[in-house]
This record gives sequence, C-alpha cells and structure tokens, in this order.
Amino acid sequence: MKKIFLLSTMIGLSLTGFSQLFSDNFDSYAVGSYLGPQSLTWSTWSGTEGNAEDATINNMQSSSPSNSIYFASTAANGGPQDVVLKFGQLYNSGIFTLQKKLYVNTGKKGYYNIQGALTIGNLWALNVNLASGNLTIDDGATANLVSTNYPEATWFELRIVANLTLKVWKAYIDGVLVGTWTNGVNSVASTDFFPIQNSQFYVDDVSFDHQTYTLQNLNAMVSQLNVGGNIAGQNVTPSVSIKNAGVTAITSFKVDVTYNGTTYTQNITGVNLASLATYNVTMPSMLLIAGSQNVVATVYDINGGVDNDLSDNVMTQSINPVVPAAGKM
Repeated sequence: MKKIFLLSTMIGLSLTGFSQLFSDNFDSYAVGSYLGPQSLTWSTWSGTEGNAEDATINNMQSSSPSNSIYFASTAANGGPQDVVLKFGQLYNSGIFTLQKKLYVNTGKKGYYNIQGALTIGNLWALNVNLASGNLTIDDGATANLVSTNYPEATWFELRIVANLTLKVWKAYIDGVLVGTWTNGVNSVASTDFFPIQNSQFYVDDVSFDHQTYTLQNLNAMVSQLNVGGNIAGQNVTPSVSIKNAGVTAITSFKVDVTYNGTTYTQNITGVNLASLATYNVTMPSMLLIAGSQNVVATVYDINGGVDNDLSDNVMTQSINPVVPAAGKM
C-alpha cells in the first residue's frame, strides 16, 4: 500500500490560497511492519527503507487508535533509526504548518529537525529537543529560541507554524502559543525524526499543509519580545521587534509593554521602515517580581492610524522569574 498526498482546495482558505495537505495516523499499516516501503512520503535519511534505519509500526502507545511509530536509542551517537517525512517540494514562502502528537517517556529524550533544502543534510532549518519535560528549539545558529515545558509520559500536540514570507515562526503546545521567533533559515523540505542517546518517544497523527500569504497594504506586527532577564528583583530592559508585514512603509508607531499592572510606552517617529524590514524598540526598564505573570507587547497608532491586520499587533509572553536563595544574586 502506498500513502499519497491529499491535494485539496479547502473551504475557507480562499483568502490564503491553495493548501497542500498530508496526514498520517499510522492506523492503516500492519503492526510490526516497516513504514518506508509502504509510503511515498516517509523514507529514511539514507533513502534505504525496510531496515534498522526505518521505523516499525507500534501499538503500545497511540494518540488516535491504535498505532504510532516509536523511536529509542542507547547508542552514544544515537540511531540507528533516522526517519524522514518528505514535504514533496521546497517551500520558501507562504505559511507552512507541521503538526504532530508526541509521547516522551519520563526522564527520556526526543528529537527531530526540519530540513531547509531538498538534499538531506545540506541545511538545517530547525532543531527540536525534548528532555525530561523541557522543550528547546534552535535554528542551528541561535540557541533556545524557545524554551518551555511539556508533559512527560502524556500525549501532547506540538505545532510549528512558519510564515516563511515574514520569517516569523511560532510554536504551540496543545494549542497554546509557547514561542515566537525570527528564524535564520526560511525554507522547509522535510522533517527528520532521530533518536539521540537516551531517547524513548512515540509519534502519531502527523500532518502538514501550506498556504500562500499576501502582504497587507499597511501592517505592523510584533515579531519578537525579549524581556531581558529572568531573576526576581532584577531591573530589566525589554526589547520589542516590530516588523513591517505590509507593503506601505511605516513612518511612526507606538509600542506598549504591560507587566505587573504597569504599562511602559515608547513613541517611535521619523523612521522609514520598508516592507519586511524590522525595527527593534528598547523599552524603559522594569523590575521583575516573583510569581508567574504575563508580559504583553502591543504595537498601535501605525502611521497615525489603524493598520489592516490587528491579529498580529499583540504578543503575550508568560514569565515566572527565578527567586534567588537568601543572600544570593
């Protein structure tokens, strides 16, 4: 049996264009069989299928009944499994979404990457590491673009949404936004699941799709928020990155950062921010306090008015500053 791409023009996507959709829940494969020989889209790093580099269908754990694929390794260099899902082409514009369910055993690790070139091994767009309840994301150049928690020994959904046109990527766990960043590589061709040493993880309900993206006439977006520290009692200087996600140049705007009931404002004028360019705003300093709270960054009053897309004008980041031990800094 061969799995194929499901190509469809989806209802409701008329504003964003054509979507190419693939999904696989592994339930149509026989338990114990190798994945690669049965699929047009699943393969391995070397391209050789049906051996130790491939994945076998597993029914010990599943998010949707009743199969998944399982990865484990005790080898110092990881492997030998090295399973690749091909996206069918290179995407370097529009909005690309990759979604999957993951289950990582307690105290164990998981890993996958996104390849940025059709030739595997030529370009890494993203690395996702999971270890003992902590998830980190890097683009191969900048570490910890995202650092957050995930539930161990529990199925959870990890969704990566990459606006390749704007170079703004987002990560969601169970539908909750956990990170937004500007990625160093903005092309995607495949994803690779590889068990590093001490890995034990399951994968289920994998899907991806692509939508075209059209720039608005006037659109300022909050593309990144950096609080500037994570220690209670520390004075920090947040920075907010504003991207011109429209066609028209941006000449003025205001930015608010709200934290602990106080709003800090910067009024930016006399600039000429071209389409797709980014402007970094340094905010007034603020004092971090103990306890979990939201930091909210908002851009508004763009060119003296309202822009064409309000959905990307606000970014919320949850912080819980570390409380130093007594007498420590």
